Amino acid sequence: MGETVTIAAAEEINVTVTAGVAPVEINALSDVTIDSVQDSQYLIYNSTTSQWENNSISLEDTDVSTSGGVIYVYHSGVAGTSRPGVSGIVLWIGSVEPTNSINNDLWVNTV
Repeated sequence: MGETVTIAAAEEINVTVTAGVAPVEINALSDVTIDSVQDSQYLIYNSTTSQWENNSISLEDTDVSTSGGVIYVYHSGVAGTSRPGVSGIVLWIGSVEPTNSINNDLWVNTV
């Protein structure tokens, strides 16, 4: 895994050098599909394809919507917005941290 370097001096010093992790482009990952990249997009998990896909999140007139197994909740500045009564990952979108999130939920801070 690493290399041992010996430095000859008054005493020998053995140093193990471990190679660093090379940078990887996100779309090179096997479970990520990136198409038509645009500003302000997010990676959203699609449980049908088992892939993370780039997508825009629309915050139009609806407060709750679903796509690819993820439930989107636009809670604006209301931290105590109720969590939807369906199972799945909730993506909270708002300017304050939601108080009704559970493990595996995500929060997009719009501030």
